[in-house]
Parts: sequence; C-alpha cells; structure tokens
Amino acid sequence: MAFALEWYPRYSQLFMTDTAGWSCEAVGAFDRLLDFAWVNGGVENDEEVMARICGLERKAFAGHWRARLREKFSVRMPGGRISNRKLEEVREEQLRKTEKWSNAGRTAALAGWKKRRASGRSAKATAMRSHNDRNAMTMPVEIGDKREGRKEKQLSAATNARASQNGHVDGPKPGSTEYRTALVAAYIERLGSWVVKGNNRKAELERRIRNRAHKLLRAGDFNKLENLLARRHR
Repeated sequence: MAFALEWYPRYSQLFMTDTAGWSCEAVGAFDRLLDFAWVNGGVENDEEVMARICGLERKAFAGHWRARLREKFSVRMPGGRISNRKLEEVREEQLRKTEKWSNAGRTAALAGWKKRRASGRSAKATAMRSHNDRNAMTMPVEIGDKREGRKEKQLSAATNARASQNGHVDGPKPGSTEYRTALVAAYIERLGSWVVKGNNRKAELERRIRNRAHKLLRAGDFNKLENLLARRHR
C-alpha cells in the first residue's frame, strides 16, 4: 500500500509559523486533518466529513476551513481526496528512505546467508578431510632413510615374517617386535594401494571394509586383518 507509513517527522518550527495567531480550535482541526491525511492518503473534500474528523460542528468547522484551512489542502489526490503539499513531500521522502533501508536490509541478509552457506560448506569439507585423514592414518615403521632402501627393507621384513609363519627358522619369531613390525609393514603396503572412488553402494562397502582394516591394524589383530585383506585382493 502506497500510504503504509505509521509516522512522519513533525517540523515544529514550520508548523508554529504557519499557525501563528490561530485559535486553539483551528490549530487542533489542522493537526487532526494532517494526521488523517497521512494515514489515509488524503481526506475527502467534504466539509461535513472533515468536521466529523475534527470533532467539530459543521458550522464551526466551515468558518475555520474557509478562513485558513482550505489553502493548506490544495493537493489533489487519487479518489477525489485532497492533502497538504508539505505532507506529501515528506511522504515521498519517507517512502524513498524506507525503500532504501529495505533494499539495504535484503542485501545484507543475502550476503549473510551466502557467507553462512560458504562457511557451512567449508566446515563440512574440513570435517570430511579430517575424517578421511583419520581413516588413512597408518602406523609408523622404522625401516630406513631413503625411499628405495625403505621399500627394500619393507619387502624383506614381510618375506621374513611370512617365512616365520610357515615354520622357517630364518624369519623373526612370532610375537617378537621384528615380527610385528614386518607384518605392519606388509599390511601398510597393501592398504596404501587401496583407493576407493565413487559414491555408489559398492564404493560405500569398500570404504567400510577399509575402515575395518585400519581398526584391525591399530588393534594388532593380524589374523583377522590378513583374512580381510586376502578377501579384498582376490
């Protein structure tokens, strides 16, 4: 609605100047007509109607209207109504300000929503990375300094562990630190090549199996881990 403004600034100095020498009844009638015009977008150009708005007898109002008030309501409004020129200038100014503040509020709200949305996505991505990092965590194994040396010692230790499991005397004894380190190295090598891609049900099952393998590795349950990896690599 074009006139949906609950208040308007009162220019006291201008009002006092315009009504200087008026009777209290005339000033009150002017004040009531201004308020009514602000709320309703003007007043009906009918002395009887305006008299009721001001709470005066028609004869009393007619004297004030013809002497002073008529010239104050010279602006023609839609629907045959009339209003005060200064009042309508203030209305236009207040409508512009209201629209400006409303647009600024919508812009700020939209910017805040975009910021919260981006922050939520960033937090979700961080949480996913953290979750994946925990799932990809492996146990550190001291097997050398250089890349080639580490790989060679890792494979050698894994071979010795297998030999010990099969009863050969040249491998590390089961339960020993060397035996556990060799098994961990072998399992880490196999898990390191395990890459899960996609978002379908098969990929989800693969992720669950991989997570189970990491838990067994950290718990040191190598028998279950070996069986799980054997089934995975068939």
